[in-house]
Amino acid sequence: MSPFETICRLYLEHPQEAPFEYYLVWHHRHGFVYSTPGFFIMGRHVSRELFNPNKLEYFSPEDSDAWYVHAMAGSMAKAWSILPWELPYLMWERLTESGRDLRCYPFSDVRRLTDLAGSVVKPTPHEFELTPVA
Repeated sequence: MSPFETICRLYLEHPQEAPFEYYLVWHHRHGFVYSTPGFFIMGRHVSRELFNPNKLEYFSPEDSDAWYVHAMAGSMAKAWSILPWELPYLMWERLTESGRDLRCYPFSDVRRLTDLAGSVVKPTPHEFELTPVA
């Protein structure tokens, strides 16, 4: 199964507020989407202070200090190389039994660990040894 197919399956298994196609088009217009045989990633730049994960909202690049990864599957180490520019933080949500859990980490820590591990995101992501940003 390709990384894109993995994401499509996850959206079917864990329905969101809107269908996958809606988020895909929105991120094409206001963020980034990359789909290769090795990874799929879509996200956008955000302000950690103003970000609400339940709302699709555009932030100007000048006001952004983090990348929010809306969906990802495949090789994390390869995916980091395509981010449009470097920002100090990386954010994502994990699906848990009780809902969604927003995570924020220094980008340099995530990159270092995934580069060392050559990490591949599984349909149920595992935790790294990271210290969340408060």
